Amino acid sequence: MIPPWAAPGWQGDTIAILHAQWVWADPSRIRGLPAQGARAVAEIDYLAGELSSNPRWVALSGLAKMKMLQARADVRAALGIAPDARSQAVVDAMLATEAALNAGETQLAVTYLSSPVFTRGPDATLGELGALPYVQSANVATAMVADSPLMR
Repeated sequence: MIPPWAAPGWQGDTIAILHAQWVWADPSRIRGLPAQGARAVAEIDYLAGELSSNPRWVALSGLAKMKMLQARADVRAALGIAPDARSQAVVDAMLATEAALNAGETQLAVTYLSSPVFTRGPDATLGELGALPYVQSANVATAMVADSPLMR
């Protein structure tokens, strides 16, 4: 099942932006909820590419786009995600992990995190998703995008 924010178009992007802003402003809000952590990581990875490449976002400031790309790099570094990983691989793994955890299938989630994309291993990555660190660039980037005139 595709979560509502992953649907193409403005509505899905807006949901992703607002949720990511809420999480990355204070990740302790979702401490102990690795499914939500997986979603927040997927949102950052997705938004970094989407905002930079989709013509729908051409009017978004270049600075906001640059900040979001930096946020993706910083979130990946904080969680041990390979810096050169294909974004789609990261997003797919995070969405699958979120779905598995929401279904109570922790071992299946660990399987999704077994890819070499996750350099610290599946168990460590799962633990980190349940205790996301504060990543200032993710907070700044998501706030900047959420506060842009395009979101009003």
